[in-house]
Amino acid sequence: MRTASLVPQGSPFALPVSCLHAVRTSGFLFLLVTFPYWYINNGVARIPTTHDPFNAVAEPKRRQLLEALGATERTVTSLVALLGWPQPMVSKHLAVLKKVGLVSERRAGRQRLYRAHLDKLKPIFDWVVPLERYWTESFERLDEVLERIQKQEK
Repeated sequence: MRTASLVPQGSPFALPVSCLHAVRTSGFLFLLVTFPYWYINNGVARIPTTHDPFNAVAEPKRRQLLEALGATERTVTSLVALLGWPQPMVSKHLAVLKKVGLVSERRAGRQRLYRAHLDKLKPIFDWVVPLERYWTESFERLDEVLERIQKQEK
């Protein structure tokens, strides 16, 4: 691939020539540089959603699925009926939750029963508690300020 750049050939920062466009408008010559998103993000490592409970429950659908499971065992069919999602979607999200240990699977005859292990959410709870204190204190201070303003207006 031919590149045009101020950096050496082969450098990850060299742009393909196809990304450079000369545009003449009102007597001015502009050099436009366009490139696809993958070029910016090329080679950047991503943490998979199956890495830990934090990433797994970042997806709202998975949180909804955990709530639907609650403390009971359910089949995929019952979860599909309860949530109104397509079966492949339920299975996909269950697989991710299972991989991080938030859900376990038990075979009972031809059925597979899924159970949530909500105790595995403890690291998230431990992380959120200090933040909750911060917001509670912030709202209490805001209440005090609002009360002072209301007294001044009277």
